[in-house]
Order: sequence, then C-alpha cells, then structure tokens
Amino acid sequence: MDIENLNIDIDLLKFENAGIVSIQGRGEVKKCVVIPIEDNDIYVSADEQTGKAKAAYLHLTAWKSREEKYGRTHYITQNLSEDFKDAHKDEERRPILGNGSPVQPKGSAVQNVDAPFAQYDEAPNDLPF
Repeated sequence: MDIENLNIDIDLLKFENAGIVSIQGRGEVKKCVVIPIEDNDIYVSADEQTGKAKAAYLHLTAWKSREEKYGRTHYITQNLSEDFKDAHKDEERRPILGNGSPVQPKGSAVQNVDAPFAQYDEAPNDLPF
C-alpha cells in the first residue's frame, strides 16, 4: 500500500529545554509552549528592511518504521544543520519527536460498492443537486 498522506503527532516538550509557561496576553494570561531557538536549531528568517522575524522553520523527516505499531507507520526526527551538529558533537541528538500514521477517510473502512448508474435517454439539462 502506498501511503501518500500522514497524520503527524509531535511532542513539543521533547525539544531541548522546552516547557509550558503562562504569559500575559492582551486581555488574559495564556498558556504557551516555549521552545528555545538556539537550543533546537530552529532557523529564523527575518525581513531584510526591518529585521523583524517573519518565519521560524523546523526541518523534520518522517522515517518509515521497520514495523507498524498501533497504526503508526513512521517516526519523526529533526534534521539538524551541520553547524549545529559540529557545535554539539558530544551530545546525543536526534530524538524521536513524534510519529505518523496514514490518513484514514471518515467512516474508516472504505469499501468499493457497486452503485446504480443513472442512465438518461438524453443528457440532463441540470445537475440533480
């Protein structure tokens, strides 16, 4: 079976020094997941004119598992930059951050059923719905 689409679950607390903190928002205190950029090799691109961050990228790979377990067919790891790897040679890096499983259509068990085909003597003028 070719798997084209995956449901992906990432445990954000698996990132180095990540945590849940409360931060004052505009009207109320919000619980937030904080993931340190430098500790986790997150690439941040900035607007050239303002210097303001416009995106933060996390490079991941979904690896096919040797065997399916609980419907999970892939595991997710982070692709680390060469600079980051060189700076952290002594550390064990590349933890499994999550997993993936094939996307199942709603109503799960999809079956091919012979359905009656509408036949017309002449082509209909409009759709039936």
